[in-house]
Amino acid sequence: MKKAHWSAVGLLPGLLALALAADEPRPIPPLLVLCNTGDKATLSLGGDDELNVKGGILVNCPAQNAVYSFDSRLTVEDGALGLVGGYQPLGKAAVSPKPTPAEAMADPYTGVNWPQTGEPRSRKTLFVAQHQEIVLRPGIYYGGINASSAEKVTLEPGVYHIVDGDFVFGKGELTGDGVTFLVYGGRLAGKMMLNGGAKVHLTPPTEGDLAGIVIASWCSDQALAVSQEDTDAKLDGLIYAPVGMVCSMFKARMMARQVVSWTITLSIGGKLNITGPSLKVVEAAPPAAPGG
Repeated sequence: MKKAHWSAVGLLPGLLALALAADEPRPIPPLLVLCNTGDKATLSLGGDDELNVKGGILVNCPAQNAVYSFDSRLTVEDGALGLVGGYQPLGKAAVSPKPTPAEAMADPYTGVNWPQTGEPRSRKTLFVAQHQEIVLRPGIYYGGINASSAEKVTLEPGVYHIVDGDFVFGKGELTGDGVTFLVYGGRLAGKMMLNGGAKVHLTPPTEGDLAGIVIASWCSDQALAVSQEDTDAKLDGLIYAPVGMVCSMFKARMMARQVVSWTITLSIGGKLNITGPSLKVVEAAPPAAPGG
């Protein structure tokens, strides 16, 4: 085994990646669906949905209906739709290009040096009052943050630990440059929910261990859910949900640079646009994840 080392390439400077074993690094597709077991769809488009990916898709699931699409459109630009299993189109489903057989890929981000500490900001769920405008600082938020009726939330640069609770934002404007959300729990990792017509624009750090990573969640349910008409979430980095689901629902719009998730679900007019690029990987030893 070669000595572990980090590498950064492409449009996400400093983004860490892992190759489990290879002389030639294997590119990480901009959309990687990790689930490699079961007999149900792990990439699901449920009706009038749109999934657009620049640079390629890889779906690990071996099921015949690993990718399910009903009356929806799935488009890959400048890349392949690589499937270990099969594709099940129904109704007016459209796909371009045609799926091609592929080999599964292990989780490429287990080697990231996830921060374990931060300054405590709240010992219980932080509720942001209706119509309030507030600036939040990085640190640990025990019990999560509920800003479902806030007018405007601005995030200072840094790492936001959401521990044993949800992050909920709706209706207003959420912005932050140089931020990373880590969502985990000693008891239960919470959900990250953006809804109610929220306007969200988050960019990740450009330096350090978390460069390029905007959200990492160890929630085993809906790790990130963007929902409801007029909700527009621009998450200009990697969304990482190794044990959960990333979903866009009810005519919501979501944009990311890269998504690596256990499963992906779009439903009822949900839209997801992944702009890439594909990233190279190098060898590294995986440390423990937060809360692990």
